[in-house]
Amino acid sequence: MRVVFAGQTYAPSTNGPAVFTTNLAEALAARGHRAMAIVPAPDGRRHRETRNGVAVEALPAVVSRRLGVAVTAFPGREVGQLLERFRPDVVHIQDHYPTSRAVLAAARRRGLAVVGTNHFVPENIALQLPLAGAARRPVEAVLWWTVVTVFRRLDAVATPSRTAAALLQPRLPEQAVEAISCGVDTGRFRPRPAAERDALRRRFDLPASASVALYVGRVDSDKNVALLLTAMARTPEPGLLLVAGRGLQLETLRTRARRAGLDGRIRFLGYVEDAALPDLYAASDLFVMPSAVELLSIATLEALASGLPVAAARAGALPELVEEGVTGTLFDPADANAAAAALRALAGAREAWPRLAVAARARAEQHGIGRTRERYEALYREVAGVRPAATAT
Repeated sequence: MRVVFAGQTYAPSTNGPAVFTTNLAEALAARGHRAMAIVPAPDGRRHRETRNGVAVEALPAVVSRRLGVAVTAFPGREVGQLLERFRPDVVHIQDHYPTSRAVLAAARRRGLAVVGTNHFVPENIALQLPLAGAARRPVEAVLWWTVVTVFRRLDAVATPSRTAAALLQPRLPEQAVEAISCGVDTGRFRPRPAAERDALRRRFDLPASASVALYVGRVDSDKNVALLLTAMARTPEPGLLLVAGRGLQLETLRTRARRAGLDGRIRFLGYVEDAALPDLYAASDLFVMPSAVELLSIATLEALASGLPVAAARAGALPELVEEGVTGTLFDPADANAAAAALRALAGAREAWPRLAVAARARAEQHGIGRTRERYEALYREVAGVRPAATAT
């Protein structure tokens, strides 16, 4: 089967949609399918490469380095030429932004089947605007409209979780919205033997005995990382919090942590290369995800696959991954005292970590990338009318 992916980001970007698209495209390529990804070039300059069996076409783009966003301008002609040459059986878009819109339009003109996965929730943008709760509602309504105008034109719609499907389904009453996990590479992210973990602690210059919590993701308002600073100031455990990621709030939170005297207990690592992430998880003791607007959270899946117990917001899709007392603990994302109590309880329950690690790994294996690939293969065959015997071409 030949599949074209389109979206705003792809590897080496490490945001959720980029990780999902890259993992799925490469999993399909490993199974003998042909895969192409069409995305804006992160640096704005047109280039192409083959990455782990996937043809990546990075289109000319206008880049905002402050926001970390690249946007294609009128890519329709080149997109059409790429589809003509590649001759896909199905197209899979990841968002409602200009590149995906152009690919959708070109695919429709050629009578191609189009699948879409929605990774977007309006709060991702609205929470970063200087608006009060009531003022955000019309903004969020407009943002949902921009999603619906694209996704109602598709042959099939998927989302990463049951929670995400429940949000989108009422807005697409004529579509069946299917929940398919983004998946996680349980080979790359896995528990490590004690000796290897000790070596990794030394490599990352982490204390041998103090408990180490890890956050991985954007450092923007919607991710609620500021709550973790307040929580850490209210509890002595965990001894150290690692914040891996970059975003608009990074420098502000660094300054805030320094002024609060948390320099020795919070390390802002900035951007961490994808190749180093599995080792960083393995070197940590527990994971924390404070965001209230996660439609799944690939970072949380990676932590679970690595055998880390998780303290997560009781919001969004996180309760689908984190079960109280089984794979970790949940807290109110608006309550710093609750977050502090959750961190303190999890960091102080060392005797429970092995049991939680086994359950965490088992939960992650339910979301293995192989299962995700199989679900999408079936969906592609359904919309494109491709027989299973013809998929490895």
